[in-house]
Amino acid sequence: MTGHGGRYVCGIAVLLVVLVASPERAQAWCIWGFGPCAPSLVGEYALEGNPIAKLTITPDKITSTVGPVSFTADYVVKSVEGKHITIEVSLPDPKVTLDVQVEKDFIRIGTKHVLAGAWKKTGRP
Repeated sequence: MTGHGGRYVCGIAVLLVVLVASPERAQAWCIWGFGPCAPSLVGEYALEGNPIAKLTITPDKITSTVGPVSFTADYVVKSVEGKHITIEVSLPDPKVTLDVQVEKDFIRIGTKHVLAGAWKKTGRP
């Protein structure tokens, strides 16, 4: 039979495995100062070279606006590798996977999708 200390260490080990196992929990873990945090996509952006095109990203939705026309779709982060994030966007048609590079003042969506291009942050979080 293990003592109280052994059960405590085992409980901590299980907690660490659970925290590291899922991306959401890993993000919370990094906020506590244990490991790197994923870059954030959240913010408002304007398309470089076409400032009338706007992109608004919340933690779970992405909205593209060009003049009076806009569309909104849900998205899910599929993977994070350094500054590169892969998201899956749920459009009315099949889901679309987008590769996003996150920099300090802009994001770059590097596919041939309608959202492709360099999007400069407009100053709003």
